[in-house]
Amino acid sequence: MKSRRKKKNILLRIAVVAFSIYVIVTLVQLRLEINRMETEEVDVLKDKIAEQKRANENLRRQTENLEEYLEQQAREQGWALPGEVILMEIPGIDS
Repeated sequence: MKSRRKKKNILLRIAVVAFSIYVIVTLVQLRLEINRMETEEVDVLKDKIAEQKRANENLRRQTENLEEYLEQQAREQGWALPGEVILMEIPGIDS
């Protein structure tokens, strides 16, 4: 009977050790996955920060000389200053 009991104890110990190893490996894999995801998220946020800094710099440059910026925007919409004449070329009409 003692040999049976010893075999059961040994099998139980092996099962506990195997389960412990499985749990440890799974936890390590999960931690590595979390680290990878955090790294990716940090990279995305850094890209967004760089993009926002570029946009801020563009706005800063535009507001440094607001008058020129407003004139450029108005001209892009087809507006003219008082006294200016806008000439438009119409395709298909020969002069």
